[in-house]
Amino acid sequence: MQKGKRRNNDYTQIIVIGLLALLAFLLQTTSLLPLRIGNANPVLLLPLLVAVCCFYGEWYGLILGLILGIAEDGVANSICFHTILFLLLGLICGALSSYVLNKNLSASVFLSFGASLVYFVIKWLWFFVLKGYAGVGVYFLNTILPSALYTALWIFPFYAFFRWLSRRRRGA
Repeated sequence: MQKGKRRNNDYTQIIVIGLLALLAFLLQTTSLLPLRIGNANPVLLLPLLVAVCCFYGEWYGLILGLILGIAEDGVANSICFHTILFLLLGLICGALSSYVLNKNLSASVFLSFGASLVYFVIKWLWFFVLKGYAGVGVYFLNTILPSALYTALWIFPFYAFFRWLSRRRRGA
């Protein structure tokens, strides 16, 4: 009987993660709530992915990274760039949080800053540097770094939510 209850709880967790991912995706891609500050534009799906990785491990991170990457590629008109990058970031962050780091706020902040920096630097290299655009250094300093830092700071509300959810799950 305990096994069946655990499975229903797992499905509930997946539905909650899916709804939160949908909300973050809509906030990120629509102008319902402008999140841009100066040149910094956050990618809310990254800290959400990191928070899920910290609380659920590498398999959830891998699958959620795949789904979020496909969604991001759909609106960004890029073929598999975000899918591969989010999948790898989900797998790496999940593995680091499961096997190397503690599952606490400082590890989540570290992973969020690392994942954001890796994502934005690879995106900058792929879409700007390799295509030979002029002023890539100024763009890096004015847009890429502030966006990476702003994105990474979103780990705090996502971490707090999943921490509350995990405590609620343990109490049930």
